[in-house]
Amino acid sequence: MVVRATKVDRPPSPEASLALLLAGPDEQERRQGFTSELPAGPEAASPAAVAVGPHGLTVTVAGAVRALAPDAADQIICTVADTAAQEGRAEYFVPVTIVGSDGARPARPCSIR
Repeated sequence: MVVRATKVDRPPSPEASLALLLAGPDEQERRQGFTSELPAGPEAASPAAVAVGPHGLTVTVAGAVRALAPDAADQIICTVADTAAQEGRAEYFVPVTIVGSDGARPARPCSIR
């Protein structure tokens, strides 16, 4: 996990944080050996949406999600849950559903404490 410093007075929105995550490690982070389990490419960098519903958060991305590695799903779930909690949009351990071009993954909370 990498904590990225922001140049604003408040944490970025879940959507902005997810965009940073989907863009992958920047050049400095790659030089330091950081990687991402998320697939790269133009589809991965497409804008994502985060919605709050009665049963948790729903993240919609452009690419396929059903075959994501567990660590890749955790990256999305924990990033969105953390920033939504910081904004007061949801509790940290809220279930998160990831929806993509191939359907949806089952909802689950962030597994990292």
